[in-house]
Amino acid sequence: MPVDKSKKVQVKVSMPKEIHRQLKDISEATGIPMSTMMLQATIEKYLESDRKDS
Repeated sequence: MPVDKSKKVQVKVSMPKEIHRQLKDISEATGIPMSTMMLQATIEKYLESDRKDS
């Protein structure tokens, strides 16, 4: 299924090399792409902060 490029956004992230290495190791070990892991972590933090505000 092709991705409609008008409905997606590219995000670039800068991070310390050590964190990148650790994320890459985890990504390779789990088979989960780094971008997916970072997106999941972002959503989790957002939901966590939303629950604290309620």
